[in-house]
Amino acid sequence: MPALSVLMPAYNSISTLEKAVASVQWQTFKDWELVIVDDGSSDDTLVLARRLASADPRIRVIAAAHTGRGGARNAAIEAARAGLMIHCDSDDVYFPNAFEKVVARMSGDDEVDLAGPDLVLYRSERPRGWFVRDYPQTHEQIVDHIDKNIMLVRVCTHRRSAVERAGMFNPEVAVLEDWEWLQRCRIAGLRFGSVPGPLFSYRHDLVRPLRSHLSHQRAVAGYRARIALHGQLPEGVRPGRMRELFWLARYPGHVVRDYFLHPSARQVSRREWGSDWPPPRSLLI
Repeated sequence: MPALSVLMPAYNSISTLEKAVASVQWQTFKDWELVIVDDGSSDDTLVLARRLASADPRIRVIAAAHTGRGGARNAAIEAARAGLMIHCDSDDVYFPNAFEKVVARMSGDDEVDLAGPDLVLYRSERPRGWFVRDYPQTHEQIVDHIDKNIMLVRVCTHRRSAVERAGMFNPEVAVLEDWEWLQRCRIAGLRFGSVPGPLFSYRHDLVRPLRSHLSHQRAVAGYRARIALHGQLPEGVRPGRMRELFWLARYPGHVVRDYFLHPSARQVSRREWGSDWPPPRSLLI
């Protein structure tokens, strides 16, 4: 049985899947399995996934009907054999020592149920679009800020017991299914932790947040309201009309600030890859 199960939902990912899988295969930590769930893709994602699996016995592929990311994540969890799981979406890239560090972090502290690292975000193939996102480090800091979606499930490592306590992902949640699940983890009393240093590259186009922000705000407001109905969230993070309007008004400035080139991004790139480009050119998404 592997020590770590890597969970990878994939939907119409023909242009990025091979590079995401390569970032799993190049890990310094080798005791892993990769579960790819094709979420009813309409392109050749499933064909490519099966070809990659035929060359590496550690990779398994599940063909599923299209249910969305929540359902695909659930299918991967159900198929996983390890007690420790890490998520990797099909358009993202891990640094080579990522698994080694997250396994050491989780093995060294039995009280931590979920942990995530800092990450490097990038825009398509433009190296100057990279910057480092630093996240809170302690359980208390993460819980205080989790309402702002500061932890990404797509880079999160968690124990199987976290799913047993908080439940599976909600397949009915079409947007920010990871945010909704992390809220349930918080409500269930799970302990959050962090893994030092950026270990992960997350593709995030600059125009995409602006284009989708209104729909995301509606989704977040709906999730907050749904949970608040049960009185389970602290009063301070329950939704309010003025608060939502405030976030909508400030978002353009928020994007400009977040996407300004972080000076440490290039330093991280040099340290991890030996150049200014976070992954080698052959693996650039």
